[in-house]
Amino acid sequence: MKRYLSLLLLYLAFSSVVCAFEVTFDATVDYVEGGGTAGEYTIAKNGISMNIEQGVTNGTHYRFYKGHSITICSSVGDITSIVFYCVGQDDGQYGPANLTVNGGSYAVNGYIGCWSGKQPCVTFVASYGQVRVTKVVVTVDGDEGLLPPIINPLGGTYYEPVEVSMACVTEGAAIYYTLDGTTPTTSSAQYTAPFTLDSDATVKAVSVLDGEMSPVVSETYVFKQLPDVCLGDLDGLANNERVVFNHEATVLYQSGLNLYLRDECGQVYGYGLVYGQTNQTYHTGDVIPPGWGGTKTTYDGHAELSNLTGFQPASRTEVVVPELITIPQISAELWAHYVELKGVYIDQEHQLVIDQQGNSCPYYPQLTYTVSPTQLQDIRAIVTSFRSNLQLLIIEDSSIIPPPPPVCCLADLYEYKKGQVAEFGCPLTVIYQNGANLYVKDSCGEYGLIYGFDAGGPFENGDQIIGCASWTEYQSNRQLSNDGEWTKIGKTDPVEPIVFPVEELSFNLVHWYVKLVGVTLVKDDEGNTYVDDGTERIIMFNKFNVDTTEVGNGGYVYPDVCADLNLDYEVNIADIWELINRILTGRTTAEWVGGDGTYDITGFLTVYKGQLELYPVKIEHHGGRYVLVGDLNDDGELNIADVNCLINIILFD
Repeated sequence: MKRYLSLLLLYLAFSSVVCAFEVTFDATVDYVEGGGTAGEYTIAKNGISMNIEQGVTNGTHYRFYKGHSITICSSVGDITSIVFYCVGQDDGQYGPANLTVNGGSYAVNGYIGCWSGKQPCVTFVASYGQVRVTKVVVTVDGDEGLLPPIINPLGGTYYEPVEVSMACVTEGAAIYYTLDGTTPTTSSAQYTAPFTLDSDATVKAVSVLDGEMSPVVSETYVFKQLPDVCLGDLDGLANNERVVFNHEATVLYQSGLNLYLRDECGQVYGYGLVYGQTNQTYHTGDVIPPGWGGTKTTYDGHAELSNLTGFQPASRTEVVVPELITIPQISAELWAHYVELKGVYIDQEHQLVIDQQGNSCPYYPQLTYTVSPTQLQDIRAIVTSFRSNLQLLIIEDSSIIPPPPPVCCLADLYEYKKGQVAEFGCPLTVIYQNGANLYVKDSCGEYGLIYGFDAGGPFENGDQIIGCASWTEYQSNRQLSNDGEWTKIGKTDPVEPIVFPVEELSFNLVHWYVKLVGVTLVKDDEGNTYVDDGTERIIMFNKFNVDTTEVGNGGYVYPDVCADLNLDYEVNIADIWELINRILTGRTTAEWVGGDGTYDITGFLTVYKGQLELYPVKIEHHGGRYVLVGDLNDDGELNIADVNCLINIILFD
């Protein structure tokens, strides 16, 4: 405690010198062209420059590489204090005690390193390890003359209007400035309040007091529009170029500040690493809404996105299936891809993944538990790199993916984590298949939907099948995601629909096979079709294109419908002409007659945009029959014999 108090008092003593002022370098906002690539870079601000001999600035922190110097100089007075706010503590990884300095006094406490003295330049060396710093605060002694004003924010490239403010270091001084790059005088505009810039400008300013003028300070602001790009475009962009992604991205894996993403542009997948603070917690399969973006940087030879903006909570979650690869297939083209390797050994001593042919690839991080080096494992990982060497970033809490025990019921599968694949040891009974939709019923009596384009088949009602699946969510309801071909192993009695009144249909019955009896079909002004049983109604969406050509006719009842061809409620010579016309024109299709205008509808319940819907698979008229109108001798066709029959009916009946 005494150590901390002495450090704090030392810092306060030097930072409160009369006429002293502070300049803060914040890694989240103060970056420099080229700083995203490992190398030398300099950041200058308000008369203070910070030169990093070898390192990176990525929008989250400044990296000072081991064995290289960091020199901070002032052109506006001697430096009296420098405070580093680090990512690590003391002499630990990335901590402030890894820095050494000649001259002045340097003290460390936890995450903070504080130098004090009085020098125009101070040079530090990252002697014992890499140092990562989020903020550097430099205090300058202003006793050597009138100090220039402070301009905020730092000049650079901006993509939206920026508010510029100025502050006097010396009490009572006035500020004069220009926006066109010319040197300000007392005839220039006097600063009185912050102003907004939305076009390119070079701001130059001076402080004036009692006829004395300070040195000129300058900041240049350049305005650009954010380019709309895809992850696959990042390699071709210049470092520190700001970009925006006006499309969705799928999360592959998030760990700390590392976020691996996949997007799709023109049916082509792109992969990338987003590094920095998104202020969001994502899980594999989460879909990030459009509008996310940041600054393109390069690290270890690969494009990254830093200085992040626009990251919103996930809009939904989808199943992401890793790419099945082998170790010899690992290459730079797979960098940032989500992969799975089956039947490999894990050598913890040397941190290697080794296949059965002896091929190996390093992995990271170190596992926190012991794995038998002779036991074959399946692992999932992200392909990453370190010091230009590809490696596997083993994901999730465990690198081992043990095969889950076979499940018998859908409820057993739902106990697993979303996206985890399980094998069905007990068969599912097929109810209906249409395209990617396969409706099933399990041995426990529950209904489900397997969604996937390669589920096998075609299957019919009553087929018993086995296969592998994981579960996901659609419209907040669980469904199965196909994870391999399903195999028919037998046949049982077809599954019959359960009869329900409309009022008893609920969200608890999603994917159930139901039948509504004696209902009517009505349409609203927007063209939506509803199933109505007189008490309640439910919207019907004909997803599977069930034949509805007869739907809505309502049926009709005529005792002599086969003879009354023109439907004028009597049989006469006009019907003879109608019959002859049908024979000549080939109008020989059956027509629906009789019935009470209601239907029996069989289908599946689903949810769309929070609304319960019915997908029909069969629509039957309630009562009535199909007949070939005019086939009076019931021989299955219309011909001259039917004309003779009709004449006899008119003459004798």
